[in-house]
Amino acid sequence: MKKAAKLRIERLDKNRSGRSLSYIDQDVMRELGLNTGDIIEINGKKATPGIAVSSAPDKGENTIRLDGIQR
Repeated sequence: MKKAAKLRIERLDKNRSGRSLSYIDQDVMRELGLNTGDIIEINGKKATPGIAVSSAPDKGENTIRLDGIQR
């Protein structure tokens, strides 16, 4: 079963980019039943794969941090 969430996209720090990591609000990850390392699909103009990573600094912000390639 696919679950979805509408999140605000934020820039990922350059030192973390280039590895398809998608830093997601911890609360959202819990709601979606995701664990760090899960493969996710990010839908925008095109569908893009990513690797979910729990982001403690973004807790409660309803955000996902993506690098320039994913955005």
